Amino acid sequence: MNDAGLADLTSLVDTCNSLPGEDRSESLMRVLPELGATYQGAASSVAARFVQEAGACQNLAVDGFWQADPDPPASWRALIGVATARSLAQENASRLFIDFLAGGFTRRLTEVAFDTVAGGGQRAGMAYYQRVARPGCCAFCAMLASRGAQYCSERQALYAGSGPEGTESKLTGRFRNDGRPILKPGADGRGDGMRASRRAGEKFHDKCQCIAVPLAEGNQVELDHAAQSHFEIYQHARDQAEEAGVMTAQQKQKMILNLMRTSMGT
Repeated sequence: MNDAGLADLTSLVDTCNSLPGEDRSESLMRVLPELGATYQGAASSVAARFVQEAGACQNLAVDGFWQADPDPPASWRALIGVATARSLAQENASRLFIDFLAGGFTRRLTEVAFDTVAGGGQRAGMAYYQRVARPGCCAFCAMLASRGAQYCSERQALYAGSGPEGTESKLTGRFRNDGRPILKPGADGRGDGMRASRRAGEKFHDKCQCIAVPLAEGNQVELDHAAQSHFEIYQHARDQAEEAGVMTAQQKQKMILNLMRTSMGT
């Protein structure tokens, strides 16, 4: 979703740049809030579906389909003003302008999705947990920690498998809309021996020191920052793996982990 949104944002800026000076600014001020609201609505819709699925995991009936409100048009216009001020009279000003816009755009999509998950979960009496890795953790733990507060229980955050005893939890090779990796609970077979192939009830690897922290109003910012620091390492490795060309999902995942190990020095 972020990739599609950024593509549309870049196309919008390019179109506006082809217009005369006053028309350029006026068009961007008018259309960007509409584009942002469209993608924020889509992001919160995906997050609301996640709340319903997570509620089912906790045997909770999630009534309705609650979504956080998108940012008002004034917020998007303020973003344009900030991007303009920061890039004005700078070398490569046009590139800096789109970079500032893109950063604010993706942050707003993340925030509305996070608010939907937190708000919808609170309304349903639901709890979310985040896996928090210790300093010096391995690449695999960093990848799991990059998922943020997306676990329905402390056990799910720390232990493999949610299926019957003797089954395993493995990487699917698929990714969420924000780019974070998806785990598949209860997959049969030992697979290729990756660290994700563990029997139900076991930690994802030996001597793991990660902890699970419940999401609360007072720790949202700190937990999000912790997850983002790991996600940036993961995202860079994922981009490198995608540039390497066609490969199977498992080969891609192995390459991502190897690249993360190199980047982290582990």
